[in-house]
Amino acid sequence: MCHLLQHRGEGIKKILKRVQDNINISLKRTYSHINLFTYSPYKKAAFTLAEVLVTLGIIGVVAALTIPALIADYKKIVYVNQLKKICKCN
Repeated sequence: MCHLLQHRGEGIKKILKRVQDNINISLKRTYSHINLFTYSPYKKAAFTLAEVLVTLGIIGVVAALTIPALIADYKKIVYVNQLKKICKCN
């Protein structure tokens, strides 16, 4: 009887270990070209080079459109302040 309980205990430990391993595996989400979401214990979630380059391109375009407007506003403020200084002196 005691021998039988030892085997049952080992079986339960193995089952619990498998369940824990499956939980740990299912928590790791990775991306692949075939399936959007696949689960694998060997892969880590990461962005592809194409995704990073597209994001940097979008940021570059937005910066190219906004920086000239910011510089123009800054130059206008500087010009107005210079005029105020000149007018105060006279």
